[in-house]
Amino acid sequence: MAKEGEPPATTEFEELRHEVAELKEVVRVLIDSIDEVRDELQWLARNGLPTGDPLPTSPVLKQMAADPCADDWGDRLVIERGDTVVPAERETEPTNSTPELPELPESGKLF
Repeated sequence: MAKEGEPPATTEFEELRHEVAELKEVVRVLIDSIDEVRDELQWLARNGLPTGDPLPTSPVLKQMAADPCADDWGDRLVIERGDTVVPAERETEPTNSTPELPELPESGKLF
């Protein structure tokens, strides 16, 4: 039985259902956010921090001796080793700079 001045039980149940539905949506958003952070951390663990430094080029074998048993086989190898050229705009840019982080929400706010 409801006391005088209190809303009926059906109204309380409706309010509770509404609050639980909102809570369910907030938990879903939190789970999605945690999944995104996990994906980013997995990528960083596999690939390392992006530094912006150019990668060195791989050596390319251009010519070799027809007879692999020849005494001067190693001398006949022609290998082109590419040089890494750093663009001018990257020379002045620091390579270990920390990326800017987004602003944090106010305390107690989720969105």
